[in-house]
Amino acid sequence: NSCGQLGLGDLLARFSPEMLAGLNNVAQIYCAGNSSVIKTTDDNVIIFGCNYFHQFGQCGQHISVAKELNQWHSHEIHLGRAHCVLVDPEG
Repeated sequence: NSCGQLGLGDLLARFSPEMLAGLNNVAQIYCAGNSSVIKTTDDNVIIFGCNYFHQFGQCGQHISVAKELNQWHSHEIHLGRAHCVLVDPEG
């Protein structure tokens, strides 16, 4: 959790599972390197974790609190160590 990839609001190590409060309608979870992305059933995108390469299109190196990207909806997500690709619902 050195980059906030657990979305719990801090960079503390965890040694047992913890619930991420406030998430509804989770369809898929993507994890790569120190980054995490959640796609909801209504195609909304929630991000957290390492943003060192600005792969989330946001300012700052770490996003430790789950952040919904209200302007983006995605039918398909591809996440890697230094990239995040969102495919628009219309292709």
